[in-house]
Amino acid sequence: MKDLKQFIKTTIREYLNENTDYDFKNDVLDFIKKYLNIKSEILLKHTTKNFDTQSMSQQMASVGFSNNTYVININFNDTKFGFVRRLAHELIHVKQMEDGRLKVIDDKIYFDGKVYTNDDYKRLYHSDEIPKFEEEAFEQERIIANLYWNK
Repeated sequence: MKDLKQFIKTTIREYLNENTDYDFKNDVLDFIKKYLNIKSEILLKHTTKNFDTQSMSQQMASVGFSNNTYVININFNDTKFGFVRRLAHELIHVKQMEDGRLKVIDDKIYFDGKVYTNDDYKRLYHSDEIPKFEEEAFEQERIIANLYWNK
């Protein structure tokens, strides 16, 4: 019985650490789009950009809009677990934009009536008080990732 438990733990650990493949990426994208009721076209593009948050390196993902399509730049070589969390986070921002709650115009970010400049955003992001649109995305990404893995 002990060997079986160890085998299961090892298999799960290896599965979660595999790089993402095409079918997996699309399965995750379809699941989250359906869960959030996102109607827009989404294009996933590979990026290897990282950023440093108070000496803790993290994978970076971002969302933009081009030719009536939301473009999500995300690292395809991330672990499957990390990929699901980051994609959920960016798709929450897409939903915020679809609903008209989040807008990015020039160097300003508008969310639920509050305006953030790029300097405000950077300052808040490196403090204990993150912007509300990020707080919402961080809270929901965990819920959505758990729903995906427990489907």
